[in-house]
Amino acid sequence: MRVLAFLLILANVCFWFWAHYVDVPESRPVPAALSPAKQPPRLVLATEQSNGSQAAVTNQLSCVSVGPFTDDSQLQTVTKRLEKAGFNLTPRTTEGDVFAGYWVSLQGFATRADAELALARLHAAGISDAYVMTEDSAPNTLSLGLYSDQSHAQQRRDDIAKLGFAPQLQNRMRHGEVHWLDVALQEPGQLIEPGLLQSEAGGITRLETQACPLENGAEPDAPQVAADKK
Repeated sequence: MRVLAFLLILANVCFWFWAHYVDVPESRPVPAALSPAKQPPRLVLATEQSNGSQAAVTNQLSCVSVGPFTDDSQLQTVTKRLEKAGFNLTPRTTEGDVFAGYWVSLQGFATRADAELALARLHAAGISDAYVMTEDSAPNTLSLGLYSDQSHAQQRRDDIAKLGFAPQLQNRMRHGEVHWLDVALQEPGQLIEPGLLQSEAGGITRLETQACPLENGAEPDAPQVAADKK
């Protein structure tokens, strides 16, 4: 019994020693408060933003230019429709490039003689309206037709391709005097109803919308939105 009691006393002493000197958790330093200069950035709630939404709206266009018009009757038609819809308009005339049609051509001939030889083959096949262009910008080029309708231009291209040629289909532009309508929008970012830009025949004309000159303090850049072709 004395041995058992001695062992129990020894076990208690060992446990007390282990609990106080061995199994002691490391002391961890208390984090110091960050100075205001070192504080991490605080998340800002949407409701706390000052004028972010208003700025986004303010940056939207309040005036767009519609055009270019080369036909006076079309210009007058669109003007009346926009005025009836409640828009304030300012007409403007300038110089610029306008869409002339869909051009089918044969290009890349090395010499004028090569171009004329190809022209003779086309005439023999019944393509009587083809001709060799005399413009310096398009040397040794055969013009095969300028079309206002894209489907007709594609048909001409396909017919010429069946003869063993490689015709090209491109948008043809011309430079001249054009007219624009600067339209003051009723609210920033407003979109103009496409139906107001339709021709009398019902097809959508090839008109563009871009920032008014006063919106950016300079002449308008490249068109931002283009209406579908007729």
